[in-house]
Amino acid sequence: MHKAINLQSKKRQQGAILIIGLILLIIVAIAAIASMEISNLEYKMASNSAFKSQSFQASETGRVSAGNAIKEYIYDRSWNDANTHINLSFDSSFNPLALNDETEDIFDTDTLVADMNFSVIQSAIAETISSDIYIVRIPIANVATGGGLQQLAGYRGAGKGIATSGSAIYFELRARGMAKGGAQTVTASEYRAFIQ
Repeated sequence: MHKAINLQSKKRQQGAILIIGLILLIIVAIAAIASMEISNLEYKMASNSAFKSQSFQASETGRVSAGNAIKEYIYDRSWNDANTHINLSFDSSFNPLALNDETEDIFDTDTLVADMNFSVIQSAIAETISSDIYIVRIPIANVATGGGLQQLAGYRGAGKGIATSGSAIYFELRARGMAKGGAQTVTASEYRAFIQ
């Protein structure tokens, strides 16, 4: 009779070990799935950060290229040298010295019309990053120091370096950089061009 009781307790113990083993296996599986989800989230966050950085660089580079093209246009009064800017495309009939269209509102970005486009194809991953560039002519022109009597005084002996003349025209250059993943960055700066 003693042997019969011993066999029943062994059978109960083997069943309990199986249930405890299944519970531990489920806990380990849940921990592994949670770890994979965290890794996936970190990957998405890193990708979004990289795409945002690319769109920022596209916006900044496009804006600087547009500023250089405008400087050359104002100096030459034509787009001859400005057309050599790599990755910058625009209509050669565009005149940055002309005032903006009345439908364009500087305070409403949606009303602005892109005047230039900057585009780069990254060869390592064969994807395009680009920026639309908006050139807003601010209808103010200032006479540079050195005009009028100051210029006359400069020529009388104080030196020709004092006698600078001309006027300054102000622009606002805005660029909307775009990269993979729908990332967009808008940057803007004021640009002052001297006409002599």
